[in-house]
Amino acid sequence: MSLQEKIAIAHQVLVKFQPQKDVAKEYRIGPSVVTKLIKKARSNAAFFEELMAKDEAKDRKKQEAMEIIEDMITNNAVIHSANQVTGKLNRKLPHKYKRRQVRSIMKDDMCMRYRKIQVVALHTNSMKNRILRQQFAIQLVNLLNQGKRIINVDESWVNMSDYRRMKWRAHGNNNSLAKTQVSPRISMIIGIETTGAVYLSLLQANNDSRTMELFFKSLVRKLDSERANWRKNTVILLDNVSIIHSHSHPIQLQAPYHASSAAYDMMAGLRLPILFTGTHSYDASPCELWFAHFKNGDLNPNRVKTGKR
Repeated sequence: MSLQEKIAIAHQVLVKFQPQKDVAKEYRIGPSVVTKLIKKARSNAAFFEELMAKDEAKDRKKQEAMEIIEDMITNNAVIHSANQVTGKLNRKLPHKYKRRQVRSIMKDDMCMRYRKIQVVALHTNSMKNRILRQQFAIQLVNLLNQGKRIINVDESWVNMSDYRRMKWRAHGNNNSLAKTQVSPRISMIIGIETTGAVYLSLLQANNDSRTMELFFKSLVRKLDSERANWRKNTVILLDNVSIIHSHSHPIQLQAPYHASSAAYDMMAGLRLPILFTGTHSYDASPCELWFAHFKNGDLNPNRVKTGKR
């Protein structure tokens, strides 16, 4: 029973003169518990003051703990367990905390949740990369506000036909599932634009600078056939990790077959309006969502025979 409930019970019985059995029923406690509480209140003139003092001390104790936990969050400390926080609080503060109390403070008072860690690259969230992602986001939003059409281009591959990862099973049955590899694997290059149109290329070869050049040339022919002046309101969005230089022009590209002067000269020759994402901006690439949706479930449920021919 909380201190607030004890104060409320004593107030209802001693001040409002409500029957003890009715108060016990309201708070779902035994009548004997109410009787003992009322006896203490009647025998101690400072009963309410003492309860209020305890309640204030409890709030101060909770607030001091929350300040230290907030400081840990601000400093990007990895809070991997309630025991870790409990130990830190007991070292820094004069009060003694229990693990159960700390869990309650983090979960109920601070709305924190214990979740699986998502492993990312070492420098993904460095200050430099955060600033680069921010600058990219500002530029992308400006382009969208101008009514520009964005075509996100990316590549992936299909090396199996069954991407199911979970299934229901009866008790005692195994949960295994035979997988069939696709050999040679199928390479995909797609372009997704803001209107929802998808430009897709499938081939049985590893993607390299030559396949990307073929895709971009085919994409340009397709866009030219739709509207001759498409370059005025269209931007090609590519992902970005490393920086290279071509003819004294810095360019940021990710895949090895992108990182060449030939790739830059090809895009410049096609007069492609290019925008590169910020470093590690995976969420900014609609192609990643398309790949995730495509590689979901069984791609060949009827077991149609496949091959090179």
